[in-house]
Amino acid sequence: MRYHSVEPAVFLERPNRFIARVICGGREETAHVKNTGRCAELLRPGVPVYLEKAQNPARKTAFDLIAVEKGDLLINMDAQAPNRVFAEWAAEGKFLPEVQVIQPEYRYGDSRLDFVLTTPQGLHLVEVKGVTLEEDGTVTVARAGGTLHLPARFQLVCAMNPCRCGWRGHPSGRCTCSDREVAKYVEKISGPLLDRIDLHVSVPAVEYASMRRKETPESSADVKCRVDAARAVQTARFAGTGKPISEKYTSCPAALANVVFPPWFGPVITKNRSFPR
Repeated sequence: MRYHSVEPAVFLERPNRFIARVICGGREETAHVKNTGRCAELLRPGVPVYLEKAQNPARKTAFDLIAVEKGDLLINMDAQAPNRVFAEWAAEGKFLPEVQVIQPEYRYGDSRLDFVLTTPQGLHLVEVKGVTLEEDGTVTVARAGGTLHLPARFQLVCAMNPCRCGWRGHPSGRCTCSDREVAKYVEKISGPLLDRIDLHVSVPAVEYASMRRKETPESSADVKCRVDAARAVQTARFAGTGKPISEKYTSCPAALANVVFPPWFGPVITKNRSFPR
C-alpha cells in the first residue's frame, strides 16, 4: 500500500469528526479526516500532520488527513489502511499459503468480520484492528471483551540470506542463483514489512578459519566497558539537539544517518523517517 501526492501540513483545529483545518503550503485548507474517532491525544493545535491530495477534483475537500506526528512517532490516522495493508499482504500469500479467495465484509451468524480467506483447508475468518491510542510507549486496544496493551516502541532486528543458496556477492563466486531466483527469494518477505525496516546493512560472510581461532574471547566485563563507551559517544553526539537521551531509546533522523555513522560502518540504506539506535 502506498500513498500518492503526500504533503506536510500543520494542524489547527477539528470543527467536527469529519474535517480538520490545517496550514498546507502557507495556505489554510480544509482536509477530510479519515478517522472518525476523537483522537484528541493526537490532533492538537500546531502538531505536524500529513495530507494526501484527493484524486477527485470535484470533491469538497482537496486533501485527506492520513498521519500525524506524536513526538518521534508517526501515527497513521487512516482507518481504512489496516484492512488495505492486510488484503495486499494476504493476496501475496504471506498470511496463509494457497489462498484461493479473499472476501471482505463477511457475515458469520450475527457478526460481520473484516475478511474470510478460502484455502483448500476451508474458511479462515479474520478481524483486523488498527490502533492510534499510544501512551508512554504502549498502545491500547479496548473492546467490550477486555483491554489489551501492546508495546509501541520496540526495535526489530532481523537477518536474512542474500539469496536462496546464501552465497550471492561472495568473492568465491559460488552463487548459482539467477536474478529472477534472487528476486523470488526476497519476495518471501512482504513488501509492507520491508517498507518499515529503516536500516539495511550488508554483512559479509565470516570465514571458517576466523571462527575456529583459539584466542580467548572477550569477557563480559570487557564488553560492558565497550558498551558504556559507546553510550558516552552517543550522549555527546546528540548533545544540544533537544532530543532526550535515554538508555532505552534514542532516535536519529534518517536523513542524518550517513553523517552520524562513521565510514567504517559500511553503506547505510535508510527511509526518510526516524529509526531507533
